[in-house]
Amino acid sequence: MRLKAGLSYIYISIALLLFFAGQSFSQTVLDFPRVISNSGVLTGIAVSNPTSADTSVTFTAFQPDGTTVIGTGVTNPVTNVIPAGGQIALQFAQIFGGAADFNGWVQASSNTTGLTGFFVNGNPSNTDLSGAATIQPASSFVLPFANENTLAVTEVTIVNINADASQVTLTLYDPTGATIATTIVSLPGMGFFDKR
Repeated sequence: MRLKAGLSYIYISIALLLFFAGQSFSQTVLDFPRVISNSGVLTGIAVSNPTSADTSVTFTAFQPDGTTVIGTGVTNPVTNVIPAGGQIALQFAQIFGGAADFNGWVQASSNTTGLTGFFVNGNPSNTDLSGAATIQPASSFVLPFANENTLAVTEVTIVNINADASQVTLTLYDPTGATIATTIVSLPGMGFFDKR
């Protein structure tokens, strides 16, 4: 979500998580593809534990270039315990500390299966909000509708959840199915691309 001076805009955030061999699902891995922390935009991250036992969840924050976040007062990665049948819901700075701005993505992992995640981006006054549940990674994704007008803008975020670099082909089609444009985006390992 992005905000423009004095105007409310709804940004539809769509995330595609690249999946390749080697990603393990014997545990819970939740990818939060669009995490922002600055004076005008914040992201809330929630993880629920529907199991009957307490569980540990490790959060790791990544920059767009795939490097982990470091800085004064920042702890990364961070492990929190979620009680049985409970959840944690925190903003980026509450999880990782530090006061610097952040624009990247976060991965939460646990040895417990069945955890669920949700994130919401918004402004501090909660007048512009956009959120989504975490999704399973995929090697391809079709966004059936994209819009840009005075009220809404579609924003696409693509995260490479693998350590190796990757290339992604983005193709935009008109309503008749004709290709409008195609571009290739290079993503570093653990990096992300964001475009509206």
